Amino acid sequence: MEYTKTEHKAIDNIHQWVGNFGFFPGSVGHGTAQYLYHLVLETKPELVVEIGCYLGFSTLHLAKGLRENDRGRLVSFDLKTGWASCTIHEAGLSDHVEFVQGYSDVMSRAYLTHSGQKIDILFVDGDHTSRGCVRDFNTLHGHMRNGGYVIFHDIYPKMCGWKGPRLVLDCLKAAKRPLAQFDIRERTDLDPFGVAVCRMISPGRNPLVACSWMRKMDLWVKTSKVMKLIELMIFEAKLPASHRNFLRRMGTLSKEIFHSRILPKL
Repeated sequence: MEYTKTEHKAIDNIHQWVGNFGFFPGSVGHGTAQYLYHLVLETKPELVVEIGCYLGFSTLHLAKGLRENDRGRLVSFDLKTGWASCTIHEAGLSDHVEFVQGYSDVMSRAYLTHSGQKIDILFVDGDHTSRGCVRDFNTLHGHMRNGGYVIFHDIYPKMCGWKGPRLVLDCLKAAKRPLAQFDIRERTDLDPFGVAVCRMISPGRNPLVACSWMRKMDLWVKTSKVMKLIELMIFEAKLPASHRNFLRRMGTLSKEIFHSRILPKL
């Protein structure tokens, strides 16, 4: 795939920001990003929703596809959108993206209830804890268009250290009619952390809500506030010191870059 000069510049800036890591910690790789781009080109969606934008690498590829389609809009939700806003602005794709800052389950519910639009492509790469991932899916399931796609990133806990995407994915796989049915394909070729492509082939009740009593109890335990805290503590303890320092440094620099690069151009 070919990038414009402004897109190249935005991607080069991401590489400069992350230093000498050689990859984007906490972000998608090139394989996943290009898959998202081609999926947008093929399906020509009217509404794409992204949960978790971080550096804006996946955001850029989704928006690039929309621009080439000359239709559709991307709405991206995250607690901090400064990095991604900067990336999209420098790539010249701002006309195709709307950023909404805040808790994704709260803000997306309000946004979609107000707009009344159905989601054609949903990319979930936000809160990877069991509690966070289940809440995001429960919030957005009812807004999915039949035939639409739900894409989960980081589906292999042993690789990425998170259990949330795998938990939701296993629930969808186990669902029986009349619950919503998804054609699910796990792509190990796109990203070592795993990507799941889930296409809704039959609408119905949410498999995470309308499930057996035993599964409800299991989900209730796994998605409690206490379990989320434990998941976060375990993940941080396993994270290499270099990664922890990198994330702290990025958090400090994000505001500086946003104010120096974005605000002067607005």
